[in-house]
Amino acid sequence: MHLDHKRKYTFEPQEVLCTCLKVSRWEVEKTIDNINVFTIAELRKKCCAGGGCGSCHEELARLLLSRQLGRNLDFYTNCPIAGCEPCTARDLEEEIVSFVKEHINPMLAPLGCFAQIQELDEEVLLDIRPANQDVKYTLSFLIEVEFTTKFAGRVRLLLL
Repeated sequence: MHLDHKRKYTFEPQEVLCTCLKVSRWEVEKTIDNINVFTIAELRKKCCAGGGCGSCHEELARLLLSRQLGRNLDFYTNCPIAGCEPCTARDLEEEIVSFVKEHINPMLAPLGCFAQIQELDEEVLLDIRPANQDVKYTLSFLIEVEFTTKFAGRVRLLLL
């Protein structure tokens, strides 16, 4: 479960990302660069980051996914999808289907995954395939940021 509050980061190399286990940003970035890790669980095994309360998981996911996708994702100020337009007056269901097809799935494709809508009502239930629970958990941070940016207050997102 993701925490409701956002941590503030300095983005300095010596900044402690994982306060529970005292792991610095530099140590996390070095691990991501030197060892091909993709999930928070793999990162935790290699450098211990993320092994405590979970408040650093969003930033760890952002760093992991930025490396995997080859671009710096911004979970904190702007929509991480380049060219994302504000919502139009189209029917919400059509917007969601289009958003998954045109934005979410192209972003997941380089990672060998795709999102499939399982349920579309007051809640959107997405299944990320083919992915194990660790991969889904890591991807969930990015997908939640994108859905919140696009559909804030209009739909609730659940990931299988």
